[in-house]
Amino acid sequence: MCVLSVGGVEGGSCGPQAWAAHRPNLAGDGALVGRIHKSLLGYPHKNRRMDPFVVGLPGNNSQRSAMAHEGEEFLYVLEGRVDFEYDGEIHHLEVGDNAYFDATHKHRVINPDAEIEAQETCVFSKA
Repeated sequence: MCVLSVGGVEGGSCGPQAWAAHRPNLAGDGALVGRIHKSLLGYPHKNRRMDPFVVGLPGNNSQRSAMAHEGEEFLYVLEGRVDFEYDGEIHHLEVGDNAYFDATHKHRVINPDAEIEAQETCVFSKA
């Protein structure tokens, strides 16, 4: 599998940059059970304006607390289901559901299933 990042790659090149599935794990280890893990999807060039990730949420797990940050965010549920908390309101999302939102409001995702890992793709924009 190959992922393309187009434009603005390091060194000033504006051509597409292919990045095979060598995704670094950024939080935890994808092989560990019971921990949230993130894998970077996009080529990590220095002038990027978005950070795309695949996030794995083990059963009965969530981000510790709702958080806010600059920019916008998009999430798309790939597997399982998640409860998406935004400004204290819970939205139930299943495979194929998505959310696009202002990330300056407090938000988090929760996996309500006890035994099934949920996976989502998230894209964070830089302000």
